[in-house]
Amino acid sequence: MRNRIFTIATESNGGIKAVVETYLTSNVYQYYKHKWIVSHNSSSFFKRQLLFVRSILDTLINSFKGGSIFHIHMAMKGSFYRKIILVSICKLFNNKVILHLHGSEFEVFYKSANILTKRLIKFNFELSDKVLVLSESWAIFVKKTSPKADVSIINNYVNPIKFFKIENNNVDEFNLLFLGALGKRKGIYDLLRAISNLKNKKIILHCCGDGELEEVKNLAVNLGLKNKIIFHGWVDGDDKEYLLNKCDMFVLPSYNEGLPMAILEAMSIGKCVLSTYVGGIPEVIKNKVNGLLIEAGDIKALESSLAFGIENSNGIINELGEQGRLSYLKLYSPDVVIPKLHKIYRELNEKD
Repeated sequence: MRNRIFTIATESNGGIKAVVETYLTSNVYQYYKHKWIVSHNSSSFFKRQLLFVRSILDTLINSFKGGSIFHIHMAMKGSFYRKIILVSICKLFNNKVILHLHGSEFEVFYKSANILTKRLIKFNFELSDKVLVLSESWAIFVKKTSPKADVSIINNYVNPIKFFKIENNNVDEFNLLFLGALGKRKGIYDLLRAISNLKNKKIILHCCGDGELEEVKNLAVNLGLKNKIIFHGWVDGDDKEYLLNKCDMFVLPSYNEGLPMAILEAMSIGKCVLSTYVGGIPEVIKNKVNGLLIEAGDIKALESSLAFGIENSNGIINELGEQGRLSYLKLYSPDVVIPKLHKIYRELNEKD
């Protein structure tokens, strides 16, 4: 019986860290001895290399004992190269490995890679005992790349955001919330341009995240949006909970995604989500059924959807948010997803 599970993952702010922390706070590992081996963070280049060396040593020591499950979270680029080393170490000592694929642009990374890297990706998938992906489209990609890989879909999930009523002194104000890394991939520049085209004094955009902050601020000034945007920086905990309660609509017009945790958080509290047909999002959000979807990069469609939200702020937008909440409860809540994870852990134990 493998009663020890080791998580190997980054500690940098982002989706992977959010997933691991959600697992920890919702007692995924309650039946196991668990340790988080940090393989990467946001420190200086030199400190990151030292941290990775330490993670190799930690993995070696714990792999040598055998009889463990290593749940390894992997994205593209540097994360892939680090994890192929760590997966190989774990398998060398007859441990079970779950390779949990994140990274919204992993397929792009694969397609642009040289032949050697493509072979390494296939090797890494097939060396692992189980490959977990976030959506059906990703499962198809992995199986096409590595036919021998054992692939399962495990949806991201979030603990439900606590609902509380916030009094809005300005009833004409329409609050948008953006949560994500500031840059082109998440569509923040498109969002600013769409808002500037509306010329509507109602809109207040709460912009939360790190990344290209100065570039985003400069564009906001150039578009005359200085008084329509509040920059909060990276938010979590009570601050994020407050903003999710305050907002009228959650917006994430991304170009590439897996299954964003922030979308699930917004759904859990019944907020209408406006996003794009990328990654696993269309498997979660159905346009005008439980949210709103547009094509990535279509600023006109983004503008129209925002205008639709404002015009229907007390009607269909609330109905779409409620349908999103019901979808969350059915597919993306801890009560639904955690048993699937426990089943995978049990199956790996039974393979001994």
